[in-house]
Amino acid sequence: GTPWFQRRRRVTGESRSLRESQTRLRYLSEGARDIVWLRCRDCILDVNQAFTSLTGYPGSLFVERGLGIWLELAHQDDRADLAAALAAAAAADRGLDHEFRVVCADGGLRWFHVRSAVVTETARPDDPLIVGAAEDVTDRKIAEDAVRGSEQVYCTLFTAAHVGIAITLLDGTLRFGNPAAAELLGYGDVDSMIRE
Repeated sequence: GTPWFQRRRRVTGESRSLRESQTRLRYLSEGARDIVWLRCRDCILDVNQAFTSLTGYPGSLFVERGLGIWLELAHQDDRADLAAALAAAAAADRGLDHEFRVVCADGGLRWFHVRSAVVTETARPDDPLIVGAAEDVTDRKIAEDAVRGSEQVYCTLFTAAHVGIAITLLDGTLRFGNPAAAELLGYGDVDSMIRE
């Protein structure tokens, strides 16, 4: 067999390599703007400082309560969909991909896009690690709402205008028109005008 001192050197080397990997992971996750966590089964092994800076809650809360913390912090209108997404991910032993609002410690709301993935290449295949990240998408959601609002204003102005407005392709094919254009061109309604 292998002498004990060679076995010890190999184990010590593997332990050192593991510590170095964990240190690199810590540096990467702490430098991230997103919330990053590591989970094994139902146990949260670690969460980065972004959880505290983005939600106002201590990271220890995430570690203590596990993924259930998302349900606790989620806006009440988002909880049912989030619970279903979490249950589906757990039942299929797969990652999560879901957006929802979180009520922060200061009472404000933030939108998060949460993704997680199962890490299959681990030392213990029976206990796969799951890496998760929660991206703050609040600014994107605000921009989407603003675009939706301006589209509604445009649609209202376009439809209510007393002046005929029509949009055509270069070949003259009519793409859009308002009721005033349909009336001006002698059609009963906009759909009839566009179909012809």
